[in-house]
Amino acid sequence: MFMLSAGAATADLLVRNPEQLASESAIGMAVLSGGLALGVPLSSVLPQRLCWPYGMSAVLSAIGGVLLLSCLSETRPEGAARPFNPRLALRAPLSCVRLFRISRQLAMLSGLLAVLLLPLFSGDALQVHALERWGLTSGQRAQLFTLFGASAVASNGLASLLIKRVGIRDFTALATISHGLLWAGVGHSHRFALFATLPGLLGGARSLGVSTLITSVGSQLGLPQGELAGDRANLFALLKVVGPVLYTQLYVRGKALGLPELPFIFNVALMGAATVLARALLPTAKQGIARASKIL
Repeated sequence: MFMLSAGAATADLLVRNPEQLASESAIGMAVLSGGLALGVPLSSVLPQRLCWPYGMSAVLSAIGGVLLLSCLSETRPEGAARPFNPRLALRAPLSCVRLFRISRQLAMLSGLLAVLLLPLFSGDALQVHALERWGLTSGQRAQLFTLFGASAVASNGLASLLIKRVGIRDFTALATISHGLLWAGVGHSHRFALFATLPGLLGGARSLGVSTLITSVGSQLGLPQGELAGDRANLFALLKVVGPVLYTQLYVRGKALGLPELPFIFNVALMGAATVLARALLPTAKQGIARASKIL
């Protein structure tokens, strides 16, 4: 909820400048990824009882809440708050459908976002593959996923710098190709997977530009940033349900065919298709959002 609210607040302030919004959002994601990367090893230092990590999380959350209340001001204009609508709340589980109904442009961008996010949910298949096919120990698997997490921090840090220089379209295409190379390495072997984290460094920020454009286009259509952020979160939640089932089936079918790497080959193909779509749909740095609306 905090990241959802933080994204909406950032969009309230920077929605008229998509590239700056993407750059600032990248910094936020880098900080989030860094927190996740640090949290896992730091939790091992605590006593191995559930009350300690949960208690520490509660304390840190309380500190964060106090800091937010005292340091963060309201980003929406005074009087712009909307009353709670119970009918809208009941439709919340399917609120992302709105992204595909309001306009063709928003629907195409939302579809591209879904394609870019889907590989996030192949982690379970990768864990099983690493155990059964590569024979990795629990420590080696933790090292692999920690390396992936560290690359996500670096990718968002680099995104903050590169988006302003090359534009949203070219950065998205470059980051998507980078992520495809990572999965190509995973599909080959454990050693290649480790090596592929270098060319795959930008992949963690592949959806950043598209998410920013959804924010900008939605604002042009008069949608409040809170609703847009909620709709994107709802889309992510649905993918989180569908994705693991899809990749589990791909792994099982692939293993039966003697090709357990099938989920990762699927990811490579998916990123190839997403690169083509990004080049076709997204505006260049010179075009801007207004001209892109005519193209889409």
